[in-house]
Amino acid sequence: MSFSWWRILAGSGAILSLVLMAGFFGATKLLPIALNAVVLWAAIVDWL
Repeated sequence: MSFSWWRILAGSGAILSLVLMAGFFGATKLLPIALNAVVLWAAIVDWL
């Protein structure tokens, strides 16, 4: 896999994870949701 694919893969993985965690929302999901939001933000703005 090429290094240029990291934004697409990270973004799609974070979106899928956010959707699944939102479907089974609970207090224990808050930290993983926040981490997924940071990964999605980094992929969108090309932070890394």
